Amino acid sequence: MKQAYTEFESTRGCECGRAHDVVLVDRVPAFRRGLVAALTEHALRVHELDRPGEAVLDADAVVVAVRTPEEHDALAGLCAVGCAPAVVVLAGPSLADYLSTLARGAVGVVAEDEPLHELVSVVAAACHGRSRLPAAVTRALSERAAPASDSPQLAPRDLQWLRSLAANQTVAQLAREESYSEREMHRRLTGLYERIGARSRIEAVVLAARWGLAP
Repeated sequence: MKQAYTEFESTRGCECGRAHDVVLVDRVPAFRRGLVAALTEHALRVHELDRPGEAVLDADAVVVAVRTPEEHDALAGLCAVGCAPAVVVLAGPSLADYLSTLARGAVGVVAEDEPLHELVSVVAAACHGRSRLPAAVTRALSERAAPASDSPQLAPRDLQWLRSLAANQTVAQLAREESYSEREMHRRLTGLYERIGARSRIEAVVLAARWGLAP
């Protein structure tokens, strides 16, 4: 079903002017071949895997096809190790499926029956440090944000990080400023999200805006 999409800055920037490497993790060969064809047509270098491996750490994006509850539960572990931005392909997802997948660390979610060009757009956005999500999902994220009266007391560094994220700064840029590795910066930001009750960067930015902590 065709959906309206919203795009915004996500977790990593890109090195523009070079080809992007995408790792595709899917255990169904026929479906995987179709995705490979669509992605390679748009100048993306695709590396195929039956299951996640070390290659996901060095790619610009990882596309994961999820069809079982066990595969869905494994997403949190995959994203926690600091892998490339994850785009998840779900079979017949509900709004709750979109939100729970984002909560596990994905930066993009696409329904399996979406047109292939839409999948390519979501993956390309992830390679450039952006998230591309259905507009209905971004509205739901906004509606889940707590009211301004629930604004927490944050340390100055946490507040600055939220403002930087809201200003579209990438994790790579923050890591350089703070003298952390990208993986360590990702871990610290995940801790910040948990402290303010957010399940993802997207929710954290929405909450910061709602509380008046960021423009």
